Amino acid sequence: MKVARLLYLLIVLLVLSAFAPAFCFGQIVTLADANASLTLTLSGAPSTTQPNYSVTWTGTGGPADSVGAATGATAATMLSGLAGGPRQVESVHIYNADSASITATVKKVVSGTGTTLLSATVPVAGSLRWSKLEGIKVLDASGAVVANSTGSVPAAVTSTCVATETGSGGLRSTKFTFTNMPVSLRDTTAPAQGGGQQIYAFPEGRIYIIGATGTVTVTTTSAIATTLNTGVSARWGVGTVTQANTTLATTEQDLLPVTTFTSGTTINVANTATTAALASPAVFDGTSTAKQAFFNISVPTATDIDADATVAINGTVTIVWAFLGDY
Repeated sequence: MKVARLLYLLIVLLVLSAFAPAFCFGQIVTLADANASLTLTLSGAPSTTQPNYSVTWTGTGGPADSVGAATGATAATMLSGLAGGPRQVESVHIYNADSASITATVKKVVSGTGTTLLSATVPVAGSLRWSKLEGIKVLDASGAVVANSTGSVPAAVTSTCVATETGSGGLRSTKFTFTNMPVSLRDTTAPAQGGGQQIYAFPEGRIYIIGATGTVTVTTTSAIATTLNTGVSARWGVGTVTQANTTLATTEQDLLPVTTFTSGTTINVANTATTAALASPAVFDGTSTAKQAFFNISVPTATDIDADATVAINGTVTIVWAFLGDY
């Protein structure tokens, strides 16, 4: 009897070992023939470095790993099917080697028609992983799961505004580092003189702003006295809408309250740094439309700015926040 049981267990183990790869992993995508491929596309060009990818697959020519790098907003083919038989994708791993967050989109393309399989924002030094065993996960630099709890910097300012994401799960600390980030100021009264630059898009959902601090300098880069006048007491703040009045009120400075600064007296020379801090936490409802963050500047009177001006922002703003989910 014992021999029979041992023989039975041996047969079971042999059968399981033969199918172990399928049981442990399992395909997430099948590329049936040469008309099919798996691609990676970014929302825009990376700031410094293209993200890397690794695709683990079985089937014709496999099992193997296909590795490479993204090509920005142009689709990069991570894996192609073959006419000789199907290839089964078991896992996809995308590593953000760039200096700013990226938005990565994975598509299955069949005969030129692409179908989006997943799209996610990946923080600096973080990873996007997809497998049948664990599903889809976004990990931060420490390996903690962040899911969809990170936002993104608009492509227009990724070279002058870098967001460094830290935290775990839905609790985030986003530090914006400005390096000569331009902000255009209007000489107009409709809306009031000034301007704003979007620096971030929060994920869709309820956002709990725990705290925020900032220290910046403002450098006038267009001619003083003919545009933004010298020694003007202007204002800056960070809000969920762009600047539209001379005082920077309510939603124009609800993330970081308004702070007064004095415009420089010498062109291309930074003024004295000013600081700001959020006094109380607040919850923002971005469940229908995702909330955004704008760096805003207002100029008090029309006589303080005689033509459209441009200023450069240097310094940092840090927002500590929590992603409360979407519904």
